[in-house]
Amino acid sequence: MVPLMLVPLIIWISVWGYLWTMDKKIKSLERQMALRAEDEDAL
Repeated sequence: MVPLMLVPLIIWISVWGYLWTMDKKIKSLERQMALRAEDEDAL
């Protein structure tokens, strides 16, 4: 049984980790879009 004090901590860590991975994915997507736009401008 998990102590009740640890439940909010576990939830907070899981949510923070999820948001962090999403932020990294979004930044990599933005970088790919920017590179693609630059390639189109070069043409």
